[in-house]
Amino acid sequence: MFLERPKEEKVSSKTQKKITLRIPEKLWNAVQKKAKNEYEGRGKQSQLVNEALEHFFKSSSVDDIDWSNASDDYVLINLLTQIKLGATMKNIGSNPVQANIDLLWIEKLTELELNIKSIRKMLDVHIKPAIIRMALSQWLYMDRRLIK
Repeated sequence: MFLERPKEEKVSSKTQKKITLRIPEKLWNAVQKKAKNEYEGRGKQSQLVNEALEHFFKSSSVDDIDWSNASDDYVLINLLTQIKLGATMKNIGSNPVQANIDLLWIEKLTELELNIKSIRKMLDVHIKPAIIRMALSQWLYMDRRLIK
């Protein structure tokens, strides 16, 4: 019993990163309502944000962008328009959305930000928050039961 060797505990690496993001008041209310009604268990808001990012990356075809010849790529032009819209959202409320985002989405956001900054001068735009705002905005109008 007390002479047994201690069991080795697995050291788990973090698979998520906590974010806090301010969004428009109307969008915040919609996020709260959808998270409460459509998600179960703990971390409802986190589940919603992760699914919104997953849908955004699938629907915007980020993987299809030709970064070597980006000036003629319509997928990139559409993505940049969405980023600009996310960055210029009005009536940002005082209530933030707090969520744990999977590291996979954080890595994709960072990679996308680096690619965009290497080809375009978008110094006045914070790319990651803009993408998350647009992803949330689009996800609130989707019926997640039909997508899965």
